[in-house]
Amino acid sequence: MELYREWGVMPLNRWFSWPGAALEVLKCWDAEIEVFDGRDRLLTNIEQPEQVVELQWILPMRPKQYTLGQDLCTWMFPHLDQSRSKSGQSMRQFFDDDTKLKSAIEAAAKSGTVSPRSVRAKLKGGRAIPTNFPPMVAQAIFERYTPVGGTIWDPCGGWGGRMLGALTSRNDYTYIATEVDTRTVDCLRELGALIENVTGRDGSFRIVKSGSEDYSDRCGDVDCVFTSPPYYDAEDYGADSDNAEEQSHNKYPTLQTWVDGFVQGTVRNIAKALRPGGRAVINIADRTNNSIDIVDEWVRASLSEGLVLEDVSVLSLTKRPSRDEGGKPKKREPGRKSAQSLADYKAVGSHEPLLVFRRP
Repeated sequence: MELYREWGVMPLNRWFSWPGAALEVLKCWDAEIEVFDGRDRLLTNIEQPEQVVELQWILPMRPKQYTLGQDLCTWMFPHLDQSRSKSGQSMRQFFDDDTKLKSAIEAAAKSGTVSPRSVRAKLKGGRAIPTNFPPMVAQAIFERYTPVGGTIWDPCGGWGGRMLGALTSRNDYTYIATEVDTRTVDCLRELGALIENVTGRDGSFRIVKSGSEDYSDRCGDVDCVFTSPPYYDAEDYGADSDNAEEQSHNKYPTLQTWVDGFVQGTVRNIAKALRPGGRAVINIADRTNNSIDIVDEWVRASLSEGLVLEDVSVLSLTKRPSRDEGGKPKKREPGRKSAQSLADYKAVGSHEPLLVFRRP
């Protein structure tokens, strides 16, 4: 164990050889993703009360599909485990803590399975730490909102989940990502090269080292924007990087300046980049300790740039839906009073909203 720590290796993560990594990409390439769309309730637009959008649940139907590709991204982005939550916690810190690691191993043993995956799950517990976006969920979202052969812009490239989902779709997407962290940019480019080696495509991606609020190169040629933007300072993705000052919450040190600079600037560039009829899908939820409702600010910024709130969908990522007597998936309820506006909507358990905007 001391050697693992000395070498900076995380033995709780699945390790890949390069042929094994290529095989994992091939599995994503060959996967047929089934998604259940369940209509649930109406939600009134906070800025345009007369406009009512339909709230839907999006549920991947097979749990194994939900996890496909996640281990590969964790392996290819080793600094993910060093990224910290607002409380300063990281998976690496948990692993280096003998007491926490011992408790996790004992808990895994009591559950009947001691494996790297089970110990990692017990070590994380209910703690909030940075995680990756599930690649196959991203793929399903891209295929829902992006035409075949379309161009995608991911304003916050992150840990490769959305990239893997986009480039292993059979719809021949072109994926563009902006990202400020130098290490993450390098890892995204390496992942893209691996995917192209497997799929045989060339020139299918471009990774730009830039903040999304500063990237204004695209003009009316993007079919879909999809990202999970930072929740201000809820997670520190580059605390130990050589350019940590470029992270948005460091660049804009207060929540209001972050909204004015990062959110408004990013939305301005999204509106400029989209084709008429193109969609911007934003996966973000409010946190109860924020003095500003981040969801509301994204909506207000988007409307001010001329985008239309077309739909609010809800990601429910944990379970396969049960079926009624006719074989149709049953609707899932969020377990709280129905929200009347976006201002009322908070993250509910494993449910988070997808705000879908359209450029007229």
